[in-house]
Amino acid sequence: MQRRTLLRLGTAALGAMALVGYEPSRRVWKGRGFGSDLSVTFHDSGGDTEQTFAEIEHEVDRLEDVFSLFRPHSSLSQLNRDGTLDDPPVELVEVLELSRLIWSTTEGLFDPTVQSVWRVNQPARNAVLGFENVEIRKDLIRFRDAGMALTLNGIAQGYASDRLAQMLHRHGHSEHLINLGEFAAGEGAWRLAIENDQAQRLAHTDLQNLGLATSSPSALTRANGEAHIIHPFGKAPMWSTVSIEARSSAMADGLSTALTLMPKSQIDRLDLKSLGVTKVWLEDENGVVTKNRV
Repeated sequence: MQRRTLLRLGTAALGAMALVGYEPSRRVWKGRGFGSDLSVTFHDSGGDTEQTFAEIEHEVDRLEDVFSLFRPHSSLSQLNRDGTLDDPPVELVEVLELSRLIWSTTEGLFDPTVQSVWRVNQPARNAVLGFENVEIRKDLIRFRDAGMALTLNGIAQGYASDRLAQMLHRHGHSEHLINLGEFAAGEGAWRLAIENDQAQRLAHTDLQNLGLATSSPSALTRANGEAHIIHPFGKAPMWSTVSIEARSSAMADGLSTALTLMPKSQIDRLDLKSLGVTKVWLEDENGVVTKNRV
């Protein structure tokens, strides 16, 4: 099950979007992908709207062929099935290398090998975990232990948002807002409300040339009733909602997942500025929100 399959637009996926200074030349593509409704808004004065729509749809479909756990032929599904993948797509290598950086930075709390916990539907101690046991090379990805499996649902949507942003920039659409469950904003004034999984407004932010991601552990529960964001060391989440604003949507996505599991004292020790983070919002179990400007 994908991490945001059951999140309604406008809850923990950061909805309630307001387009500030809306212009008639703005176009909106809507579609499906990564287990949810998607949208891309951009300024178009050149009349190539239909071509841009088609390229967005193609790129979303192509990236799902890399990262989807539900497509048997996807690169990730092949890796999980066979334990090895020769000549992996560059996108998979890039996401795994970024995941390794976040895994190291968060002292192992961001660990894509928790997919094996979903497989056995048992506590983490009964699963085969350990991102250090994933060999990542440009020509090969391989699991060193049998029974391992990866999920990239905690970072792939952010990465895909970044890729679409790059594509729009190449086509001259520098003013854009991408919503793939995580957000990537280009030029222009984009005001987004941050909400928890109960659709309660926590804050808002004006986004420009930044990414934004939110994670709420209780937004979805597993069959055993535990939170869908899995602590690799078997502990409970520390925060009800975490939102991250950063230069990279992929970085914001991965860190928002990891920080839900991290106590405030550990968060304060992180060098978030070096990772491109600009703001952090933390909501505790009592609904108290702490905002940190990095």
